Amino acid sequence: MTPHYYAAPGIPEIMTITRKSTAIIGIVEEVTGVKREVMRTKTRKREVVDARRIATHLLKDKTKTSLRGISQLVFGDVTLTKVAPHSDIIHMLRKHDILYGSDAAYTALVKQAHHIYENRGLLGRKPKPVISTSTPGE
Repeated sequence: MTPHYYAAPGIPEIMTITRKSTAIIGIVEEVTGVKREVMRTKTRKREVVDARRIATHLLKDKTKTSLRGISQLVFGDVTLTKVAPHSDIIHMLRKHDILYGSDAAYTALVKQAHHIYENRGLLGRKPKPVISTSTPGE
């Protein structure tokens, strides 16, 4: 078996989480109001499932993390089914594609998460305020 390119020999993939992945999970927490610990539970509440789905989409879109790595980040040690963890991620990505154009509330959350990600960059820092050089009344 070929090791994941982020992982050093003997170190589990979950130990090689990048700051980018952590920042993405933090952004999803901020946008949805669902904490990381709650995302990792087995609940099927809509707001929690949407948070997992948004995190999955952003991690797949913005990082080079494997499906297994995304599963470990989003679900922790708990998988929702007895099937391989990567299948849960594939299902969530397909469901994201379906919901993104058809559910206005979900689409707004995803757009907000993308906006925050693009403005903060890699480390999840809040953007610095823009100082205007123009004088009032111009």
